Amino acid sequence: MSSWWINDWDRHAAVLFDPQNGPFRFCDRNHGHLSEAKNTGPVVPLAIPPAG
Repeated sequence: MSSWWINDWDRHAAVLFDPQNGPFRFCDRNHGHLSEAKNTGPVVPLAIPPAG
């Protein structure tokens, strides 16, 4: 297991938590994901299905 931490997790963690290019770069503990993003991309529309 210790070799997994060194050989796999360390490399993945460096990419995941990269403050400049990582996927969590816009996350904020208080405001959530993409709280500081200027362009969040397309919004998925919410369509509530009819009853029945």
